[in-house]
Amino acid sequence: MGLPRHVPAYPDLISKSTIHELVGRDDPLILEIGCNDGTDTADFLAELPRCGIHCFECDPRPIADFRRRIVDPRVQLHEIALSNHDGSAILHMSGGTTPDAHKTDWDLSSSLLAPKLHLKRHPWVRFERDLEVPSVRLDTWAETSIPGRTVDFIWMDVQGAEHLVIAGGAKTFSHSRFCYFEYSDEELYTHQLTLRGVMRSLPKWQLLATFEDHNALAVNTAVT
Repeated sequence: MGLPRHVPAYPDLISKSTIHELVGRDDPLILEIGCNDGTDTADFLAELPRCGIHCFECDPRPIADFRRRIVDPRVQLHEIALSNHDGSAILHMSGGTTPDAHKTDWDLSSSLLAPKLHLKRHPWVRFERDLEVPSVRLDTWAETSIPGRTVDFIWMDVQGAEHLVIAGGAKTFSHSRFCYFEYSDEELYTHQLTLRGVMRSLPKWQLLATFEDHNALAVNTAVT
C-alpha cells in the first residue's frame, strides 16, 4: 500500500477544535498513547466537555507532573508502555536540556526503541538511563477495559515505536475511527518505520493530512 497523492500538509499541529469536528460528538472515547505531562490531555478536556480519555505513560518523571496537573474524573492514567508484547520492556530515557528547552530534564524523547539518528539531529538530548517498565499489548488492555467499544480518536506520540503499538493493538485499531500520530522518514530510533511503513501496518486506513512534517492524521475507512 502506497501513500495517496495530494495529501494536504499543514504547518501547524492539528487543533483540538478540528478533532472535535472530526469525531462529531461531545463525548468521544479517546486514547492518548504517550501522554507525557498531560499538556494535550488538558486541551482535550477543555474542548470536549463530556469526553472520556484513557492516557498511557511509562516514564515516571512526566507521570509525576501529570498527576499534579490533571485531576479529572473524565481521565484515567495507565502507568504502562503499550507495545507488541505483555510483560516488560526497556525504556530508553531521554535527558539533557538547552536554554530553549522548557524542561531541565528533557523527558519528551524517551522511547522503547534505542536512539539512532536522534543522537546526531539533537545532540543535546542525552540517553544515559534505561528503565524496565511494564509492557502491555493494547488489545490485552482493551479486552478488559473497553470491551466492544469503538474508539473515536487515538492520539499516539511514542517516539518511533508506533509500529509496536499497532502490532499489539490490531483488533483495537480495526474498530477505531481516527488516529493522529508522530512519524519520521529518518530512522531517528532503531527500527523506526517511515510514514509509508506505518500506513502499511494499518489495513483499511487512509492518510488524510500531515502536520509540521512529522505528524499524520489517518481515518479508518472501515469504521467512519
